[in-house]
Amino acid sequence: MYADLLEGIFQRNDLADEPARAAHLRSLQPYARRLWQSYRQPEVIIDYAHPKTQEAYLLRYFPFYRWPLVAEMNRLHDNGWALPRNELLEAAFFGCGPCPEIIGLMQHLVNVGSPTTMISAQLVDSAAESWAYSRDLVLEHLTEPAWEPRLVDYVPTPACLTKKETLASASINGCHFAVVQNCLNEVPWQHIDCVVENIMSQFARLAPGAIALVIDRSNYPATSQMMRKMHAHAKDSEYIVPIGVEEPERSPIDCLGTLSNVPEIVTNNLFHRHGDIEPNDWDTNGLIFSKKINYISMAFQVGCAAA
Repeated sequence: MYADLLEGIFQRNDLADEPARAAHLRSLQPYARRLWQSYRQPEVIIDYAHPKTQEAYLLRYFPFYRWPLVAEMNRLHDNGWALPRNELLEAAFFGCGPCPEIIGLMQHLVNVGSPTTMISAQLVDSAAESWAYSRDLVLEHLTEPAWEPRLVDYVPTPACLTKKETLASASINGCHFAVVQNCLNEVPWQHIDCVVENIMSQFARLAPGAIALVIDRSNYPATSQMMRKMHAHAKDSEYIVPIGVEEPERSPIDCLGTLSNVPEIVTNNLFHRHGDIEPNDWDTNGLIFSKKINYISMAFQVGCAAA
């Protein structure tokens, strides 16, 4: 997967020879550092519009962000909370950027032997138009090959989690699955209650029996607070049932397996792996792959009377 993603970036930039490819990766270093620095702030503010920012995101975060969804959906399935075994599965992804979640969904469906042959995905993101560059690259080089000969369809919708009226424009009514992943850390404190209300109102539009999953990195206090508020909202609801306890579930994802497949041209020019020999011609500060992802999650079933 990582090699396919990298090849997509090289093709988009018409980079055919090794020196040009290495130089391009080195040019991504300042964009990658800015992402890292932004994510270390308690309130994350990032402009994803520049293609090089998106390329840095794809190479550092995208391959790893499919795994939390796979882990959580496999765990839910093992405990009796399964997606419908439909030929067409309709899904909604909120704040998804280039949507690593859809790769995770595909992997889960394969893991459980699902008969699904087509995924129709609503991609709801405030920067949906900006992310078109990465989204198209992922569709061409990852999603379609991974799901072949099955079918996948994307429908991007520009909509902000703070704006109920724009969220209403997303065609998610009757979807079987919804995911909010790695975007709550970009919600300003003053909008927490509004976003919780908006997300839960969107979940209520899903099909009866649908599963809704909320996942985010674990080191943001506001994110944990929002998940607790979602659980409380669901407990008082007649149409959404919380799955699990009211405290967000905390789990780690080991990245070492994926990191072992990162090509040397990346580790020699852009991102460093723990344990590798330190390069002596560039500063690795802010450019070191994480060995694991610590995340929190919460799940809901929609369209059922509360117990």
